[in-house]
Amino acid sequence: MNKTLLILILIFSVISCNKNEKSKELTKQAMVVFTDYNLDNKTRIDSSLTLLNLAIELDKNNFKAYENKYGLLSQKKDIDGMFSCINKMVELRPNQPYWKLTKGFVYDLKKDSVNAFKLYTESVNQYKNLLKTDSSDFNLTLEFAGALKLVNENKSADSVLKQMQLDYKSEHQMQILDYYIKNDTLTRKEVIENWKNYTIE
Repeated sequence: MNKTLLILILIFSVISCNKNEKSKELTKQAMVVFTDYNLDNKTRIDSSLTLLNLAIELDKNNFKAYENKYGLLSQKKDIDGMFSCINKMVELRPNQPYWKLTKGFVYDLKKDSVNAFKLYTESVNQYKNLLKTDSSDFNLTLEFAGALKLVNENKSADSVLKQMQLDYKSEHQMQILDYYIKNDTLTRKEVIENWKNYTIE
C-alpha cells in the first residue's frame, strides 16, 4: 500500500476523537504500522514517524509518542533528532532519572563526554534519593546499578547487584538479574560502537 494512502486512512480513522484521544490513537497506529512486516523497513519507519509527528502536533505532552519517536530515530541513527526528542522527554519526566541517563548517552553519541558524565552523575544521585523512599522497586534498583557503571563505580554496581540477588527471589527477577550480570560488561565506548553498528533487518 502507498505510504501516503496508508497515513491518510489512519488519520481519517481518528477524526472523530478529541485532540488528546487523536494523539493517543495516532501513537498506537504508528506502532501498528511499524510492526507491519509486509512493508519495507524505510516505509515502516518513515510512516510511523509521520504519524508520531502528527500525534505530537496534537498533544505536545504525549510522552509515549516521544518515546516511540526516539526509538525510531535511533534506528535511523538520527542523533540530532534523538537529542531533540530526549530533551522533551526529560522535560516531561524530570523525576525519572532513566531519561537523564538516556540523554547522557545521546551526549556521548555527540562526543560530548563532559555533559554525558554530568547527566550520568546527576542520575545516580537522583536514583539514590528515590531508593531512600522506595528501596523495593526492582526496576529502579536495576537501573541504578547500570547508572553506577556509567560513572565507573563498578564495585558499587556489583554490590547492588549482589544484594538484589538476595532481595529478589521470583524466577523472572532471578532470570533478569542473571542475564544482566553475565552480559553487562560493556564499556561506554563499546555500547556506543554497538549502537553505531546495529541495523534492523
